[in-house]
Amino acid sequence: MIRLKSIIILVSFIAIIAFSNSGYLFEFESIENLENRNMAKCPKLSLSNLDPFPRKFEKYYVDNFNFRQTLLEWNKYLKVNVFKESPHKSVIIGSDGFLFAEKYINTYTHQRTFSENEINMFKEEFTRRVRWLQSINVKHYLAIVPTKFNVYSEKLPFHVRQLTPTSQTTQFIDAVSGIEGMSLINLKDTLLQAAQLLDERLYYNTDQHWNQLGAYVAYSKILNEIRKDFPQTPATSLDAMRISSEKTKGTGLAKTILMQEEFPDKEIQISPRNKIFDFSTYKYAYPIPEKFPYKNEFQVHYKSHDESLPKILFIRDSYSNNMLDFFGMSFSESILIWDNWNYKLNEEIVKREKPDIILTLIIEANLEYILYKHPNEREE
Repeated sequence: MIRLKSIIILVSFIAIIAFSNSGYLFEFESIENLENRNMAKCPKLSLSNLDPFPRKFEKYYVDNFNFRQTLLEWNKYLKVNVFKESPHKSVIIGSDGFLFAEKYINTYTHQRTFSENEINMFKEEFTRRVRWLQSINVKHYLAIVPTKFNVYSEKLPFHVRQLTPTSQTTQFIDAVSGIEGMSLINLKDTLLQAAQLLDERLYYNTDQHWNQLGAYVAYSKILNEIRKDFPQTPATSLDAMRISSEKTKGTGLAKTILMQEEFPDKEIQISPRNKIFDFSTYKYAYPIPEKFPYKNEFQVHYKSHDESLPKILFIRDSYSNNMLDFFGMSFSESILIWDNWNYKLNEEIVKREKPDIILTLIIEANLEYILYKHPNEREE
């Protein structure tokens, strides 16, 4: 009896393994990449360099075994509808169709904070930046973007809680706000207030980024702060904008969990009624970091029809994507540099461009990259 049981287990195991690999001989299921990432490719076997092959082949196999897509569909259905959990560790499912990026969770829970040494490093770095810019008569502004966690915290699941009232963002603000000549723009309160007053949401339901309405609210706040020092910069109003919206499938985070239909979204478009600027070719093409993934977006240049306005150098990240055209309306020239999430002063660019203003826009989750290299630039 024991022998028969062992034989049944062995045969069943072999059958399962054979069936799951039968797709390599018989195409039962076409493999379509529905995930928000690149799937691993089959590595080439090289007798002169065998060590990396097992690890690379394992990654390829995990991404490409037969019936993988069907099993993922079953997994997501059970987790979301039965256990009320996200099928992917990088996504947190909130209420009312909200999805949150797990990588930003520390901006709300405050599990990690900056050390005293890091706080002093921030003070030293921004004191250096402000003094150098003042010596060449350039005004510096730093705008901090709150994550969706901190604007729509009421949509978070109950298990996501703050562990301490002190966040890395408040530590950073306390460290640099006292520096003479430092113009710090914390956008959190502005967005919280707008979220209460406006009927439309300011962030995508299914992506970590703000939508174009949220970007416009932030841009208006930044522009109002700049106008205190540069009153010739024209004010902005939603009345001067053309606004439209359309319902869409879910985007980035919904795609990650393969549920774009189940988690729909809305695209809000805001554009100037009267275009007073042009997208301009570069006077000078700055070197693009080797590992920067968006080569065509590293450097963007707008030129206004009004040359009397101040010129701005904008050090940015992906949160600026929905506000680029707004800056074209407000400045004589706008040079926008996406410096691989390093948020440097970029002295060589400053010297060449000679702007009146430098604006750095940074998502609060990335403040540490001011001190340390972004993973794109770290050695393996």
